This record gives sequence, C-alpha cells and structure tokens, in this order.
Amino acid sequence: MAALVEQVENYPFYHGFIPREELLYLLEKVGDFLIRIALRKRQNPSLVLSIRTQRENIDESIRHIMIHHRRGEDGIERWLIHEKRLCATLSDLIDCYIAHGEPVNPEIKTSILLRGIRKQSWELDNDSVTVETVIGHAPRAVISEGRILIDGTWRTVIIKAIEIPLSINEMDGTREQIKAAANEARILSNLEHTNIIKTYGIALLREPVLFVSETIANAPTLYTTLRRRRGSISDVEKVESMCLACARAVDYIHSRKCIHRCIGSRNVLYTDDKLAKLCEFGLARTGDVYVLKKSQRVPLRWMAPESLAACTFTTKSDVFSFGIFLFEVFTEGKEPYKGLSSVQVKRMVTCGSRMERPRKCPDEIFALMQKCWEQNPEERCTMSDAVAVIERYLREISSETGRLRKEKRHEEKESGRDELDAKNAVLDEP
Repeated sequence: MAALVEQVENYPFYHGFIPREELLYLLEKVGDFLIRIALRKRQNPSLVLSIRTQRENIDESIRHIMIHHRRGEDGIERWLIHEKRLCATLSDLIDCYIAHGEPVNPEIKTSILLRGIRKQSWELDNDSVTVETVIGHAPRAVISEGRILIDGTWRTVIIKAIEIPLSINEMDGTREQIKAAANEARILSNLEHTNIIKTYGIALLREPVLFVSETIANAPTLYTTLRRRRGSISDVEKVESMCLACARAVDYIHSRKCIHRCIGSRNVLYTDDKLAKLCEFGLARTGDVYVLKKSQRVPLRWMAPESLAACTFTTKSDVFSFGIFLFEVFTEGKEPYKGLSSVQVKRMVTCGSRMERPRKCPDEIFALMQKCWEQNPEERCTMSDAVAVIERYLREISSETGRLRKEKRHEEKESGRDELDAKNAVLDEP
C-alpha cells in the first residue's frame, strides 16, 4: 500500500481514505471528480476515481471507476482505466481524459471529467501532524498527544490514530470508524463554540488515519465526574456548568442546521475548571431531518420515540435526548431506565411512558424534562426554549443563594456583636 500511496499522494485531487459517504458533500456538480483509495484489502489496495454523473443528491449519483497501475512487457509502468488509453503517470491519464472529453465509463455518457476537487480545509496533510506520546487506547485506535502545524505554528493536540487492519474480517469496523471520524471532522470544521470541542481535522492521505482535536487538560467525561463526585455537586454547578452549558452547545449546533443524535453525559467532557464541552459528533448529521437507512449502533436509552419507531432524527429528537441528559445530571450518573432491557425501554418510550422524577430534582428542571419528553415532537420545546428556562431558574437560585449567604453573614455579625457585648458587660462589673 505504501508504494501506491507514495506515487499518488501529491496529486492535487487525491483524497486518500476518504469514505464514500463524504462524496455527496464534495462532488457537488455533474463532472466533479476525485481520486481515493477503496478500503478492501490492505495487501492489495484499489485506487478509485469517483465522479458525479447525476444532479440528484443520492448515492447512485456518484460512480466509482477502478484505476489500474501495472508494468508492461517492456518493463515500463503505466496507468489506465481502459486499455484504450495508457499513460506514464496518473496525472497524464486524468489530463488525457479531460482533454479529449471522453466518458471514463463508456456506458455512462455523463461520466466526463470536468472539475477535479481538491482537499477541504478539514482534510489535513499527514506531514503536518506529529504523533508524540501515547496516552491511551480505543477500539482499533491509539490515542496520543502530539502537534499540528497551522500557519507556521506548532500546536499541542490530541491525535486518534486509526490503523488499517491486515485482517479482512476487521475491515468493516475500521471503515465505520473512519467514516464517523471524517463525518465529525467535516461537521466540526463549521462549528466554533466555547462548549463544543474544537477539531482541527483528519489526515486521510496515508495510514494510519489521524483524527486531530484540541487538547483539554484534566477533562474526564461528565458521566465520570457525576459518579466520582456523587453527593458533593451543588445545584448551582449542576444547573450552570453542566445543564446550561450543554443546552447552549446543542442550541448552537441546531442554529447551524446540525443534529447531534448522541447527546448524553458520556459525550460531554468536563474540566476541573467546570467547563463542559460537547463532543463525539461521529453520528451527527447536517440538515433538518435524517432517516437511518441501514443498521447502526445507536444509543437506544437516549432516543426519542420517533427515532425508535421509524429511525427518524431531527432537532426535536435531540431535545428528547437532552431531557435524558438532564435526568443523568440530577441522578448523578444513574443509567436511564435502569433495570429494563432494551426491548422494554423501546416499548415503554414508544407507548408514551416516561421515567419518574429524580430524587432532589428541582420542580423547574423536572418540568423541563417533561417538556423535552413530549410524545409528539411538535409539542416539545426547542433548545432555545430550554436555554431560556435554565437561565431563568439559575437566576432564581443564584439570587436565593446570595440572599441566604447575606442573611448568614448578617446572623454571624449579630452573633459576634452579642458575644462582644457580653464580654464588655463582664468587664464592666465591679
């Protein structure tokens, strides 16, 4: 594989291991094309030309043509799509088809190369990323600290390195992981918010694939924090630093036409400075509605009834999930629907039943949970509504806390005066 990549890596329209699912976003017009590597067998990689041949934004609008590279009897290496045209380099081959205006697939008349698509801002050069210290492992990936070169400056980052497996049996899992990482890199490249993790992009040109995000010191997941600090988290911290921060993040991505699809305490990082950052955008989608068309692992206990019943996801299904997130915060990490099987949870939610109010959950927050959990998506609040409700409640408890502190200080001051008066009275006695 390395030998093939070395010959094509610098070609301007080469995108490495870019997943097929990203092509609908990159190839916008009929005649747009790019070159990529198809993940089939690591020992025998396939170079593919992908081209848009129809205006409709469906999978069938993108066609994929194999590019062959072989050595002839004369010992000279040549590149070809069909035997009709053999060229010394990949660049010569593409230029030849462009110059002659010939379809790369004779059976599809619209498969004429018109515009080569260059890498996007979120597609990084592998040479701009340096892996340094391993800090952990994930399924099919190694997590490291490292650096990325941006505008001449090296920045410290977290790097997830995804290796291409030798076993064909492991290839499907790796393909799904790269697909999720590329999706996350593309979506987050258009998002910038205090409470959302910053992603620099993904390096796809050669193996390992490198997903690069900001480094956040001392930031376990919120789920871990809730369980570790159980019984010692104030209501103000829960409301302000956890619930409101996450609500603002989700409200922001909804304003940018993005559906997260995986809101939960495990997908929020939480620093020692009480800064929450929404992460894990691998399942996120852009648009107003997303319908899941094929089997996929999904967070069932956080899903809305319409998602469970019809695999339909919208901003309102995110709102339902946010209600589950509120439940997690005010139970300090308790599993939603604890004790029920996945089948029982699905039946319960789709039939309109909901979890009981968490112990010590304020009335205002439970009322918001219930509004998030409405059976009819149209009757649920928006995330903007949720932000407003939480902000209003925070003002109430902040002012109440301030009043109680003021009263306590006044009582302590008066108590101090009484003690001083008593001492003075003793001193005044003959």
